[in-house]
Amino acid sequence: MHLPTLPLLATLITPALSAICYTQPFSTGKNCASLLSIKNFYSLQYCNYRWNVLYGDWDHFTSDNVSSVVRASVGKTGTFDSIEDCLDGFQDVVETCHGSFVGGVLVGG
Repeated sequence: MHLPTLPLLATLITPALSAICYTQPFSTGKNCASLLSIKNFYSLQYCNYRWNVLYGDWDHFTSDNVSSVVRASVGKTGTFDSIEDCLDGFQDVVETCHGSFVGGVLVGG
């Protein structure tokens, strides 16, 4: 995923969820968040503290030891039923969209 300042995840939490990738294709660039940095952020930080909190603002994080550039943004518009649902949702979006698209969303269906 090429994520200079684009959102990674915006969720409407409902029982049947699926990842939808943004239609703009991936393009290489120096401001891309690595797959590992995205996984570390949502699994070690975001889901641990925000899975059940209605928090509509974006969290921005950097990767690859560069602190001056926003590399990715994460946000949600609802809450998850459990921390496991949060982790599963992020994993679905990241593994489906990373490397091919500029981001994605998790939507209820």
